[in-house]
Amino acid sequence: MVRKDGNRGAVSLDKRIEIAVPWEIRIEPAVSLVPLPMASSRKKTPPGKNDPSAPFRIEVTRHAAAGTTAELVVQLPDGTQRRTELDPGQARRASTRVEWTPDSKIKPGTYPVKAVLNSQGNSCEAQASVVLADVRVPESLEVGVIQSYDQTLPDALKALGVDFSLLNEADLLRGDFTRFDAILVDIRGYLERKDLVAANPRLLDYVRQGGRLVVFYHKSFDWNDADPPFAPYPLKLAGSRVTREDAPVTALNPMHPLLRYPNVIEKQDWANWVQERGLYFPDTYDSHYQEIVSMSDPGSEPLKGAILYATYGKGEYIYTSLALYRQLRACVPGGFRLFANLISPKDLVP
Repeated sequence: MVRKDGNRGAVSLDKRIEIAVPWEIRIEPAVSLVPLPMASSRKKTPPGKNDPSAPFRIEVTRHAAAGTTAELVVQLPDGTQRRTELDPGQARRASTRVEWTPDSKIKPGTYPVKAVLNSQGNSCEAQASVVLADVRVPESLEVGVIQSYDQTLPDALKALGVDFSLLNEADLLRGDFTRFDAILVDIRGYLERKDLVAANPRLLDYVRQGGRLVVFYHKSFDWNDADPPFAPYPLKLAGSRVTREDAPVTALNPMHPLLRYPNVIEKQDWANWVQERGLYFPDTYDSHYQEIVSMSDPGSEPLKGAILYATYGKGEYIYTSLALYRQLRACVPGGFRLFANLISPKDLVP
């Protein structure tokens, strides 16, 4: 409460009055993806062990008097509820975790998860979404991740239940790559990781010996001046992009393994993308690269470098300028299905 003193323009603070609702509630993550059990091609495990699940963290903030208790009711997609008594005591905040595992009878789709807090006749709620998607990954897949500044790849691999390792400098410069079925270079990794630049010849040798290396989007000034070049064959990036997230996509080679294994990529997999299709598309590249899809904004020339695939020695090199990181963050099913194909060598698919 502010009181004006006798002196002109002078005020003093007598006491603070806080105007707030009795409780606040928050649920994270706002959206998550779970591969349906019936879609998994991974080894079946006993019920309750390594089942695909959606974990949620629910945090409540108390503005009511200390000692006030509340009941938390979490409404799950299958119609069940989880009830918890919250007694934060003198604390202002309390949190709890709820994990939901779908059964094989539930259909693909987006389902709400609602958390409702009831206390002394007052209630508040927060809502999240869980996306159930038909996404297949091979049983024994093991992936190495060269992470940049982004958490998207580890989060996506966790959602799919894929075994992965984050590669540090020692791993890159001296580690054994042969244990990995695929190694992923995160978005703009060559800008962020000087150890990656130094280890790139080792990565190309990993491909030559039979590995799969997948490089996600970079900008032209991250890439074009590299000496020696990062890719096994000439590949230059431009500033071109496809800004329409719903831009039509044409499969240039519908039977290519990247569009067939372990998920058959169809028209609906390009639906509901967010913000854009891709950015910094390659404009010149060697004939060793196979063009997989074509896309363009209205009135623009088709861009065919969204996914480039090349064999190198015994292995495979893939460069993609697709904005997959946005689709993985938003839990777009088609983005996850395509991502699963990029990281899954065909010889692992039954």
